[in-house]
Parts: sequence; C-alpha cells; structure tokens
Amino acid sequence: MTFYWLLKVSKNNELAEYMLKKPQIIFLNQVAGSLFRELAEDLSMVYPPCIMFTGQQETLKSKTVETLTIQPAPPYLRYSLFTGLWRA
Repeated sequence: MTFYWLLKVSKNNELAEYMLKKPQIIFLNQVAGSLFRELAEDLSMVYPPCIMFTGQQETLKSKTVETLTIQPAPPYLRYSLFTGLWRA
C-alpha cells in the first residue's frame, strides 16, 4: 500500500514523509539475477521505496530505478556448526 494519499489528506506531513522514506519491501537474494532484479524494480514502482540486499557483483553494479536501492549483502560464512562455535 502506498502512502501518497497521506501527503494530500494529512495535516502532519512529517508522518507521511517518514512513511514514504522507510522501505516497503526488503528483498533478500544471495544471487539476484536479471529476472529477480526486474521483479524487484517493478514491485518498487508499485510500493516505493524498496531495498534489495544481494551478493552478486553484476547486480550491485547495474543501474536501477530510483525507487529501488541495491545494497551489498554480508558475505556468506561457510562454516560448519562445530567450526562456527569454535570461532565464536
């Protein structure tokens, strides 16, 4: 649900501006290819703004629409349970 109607209806525009700035959808994908990126771009046009976290370098370098922010995801740690407990 977009909140653009709040800017017109609400007397308190600070609330409406805050609701417009926070991400409406958060996309998480370790390897976001072009199909997933296009899906995220289309959904971000309907529910702005959105953010996508991915580890794929091509997606991070690609240009996108203004309503979608692409951020690098934290690196995937491939430790086993035992090794992870040892390192903690």
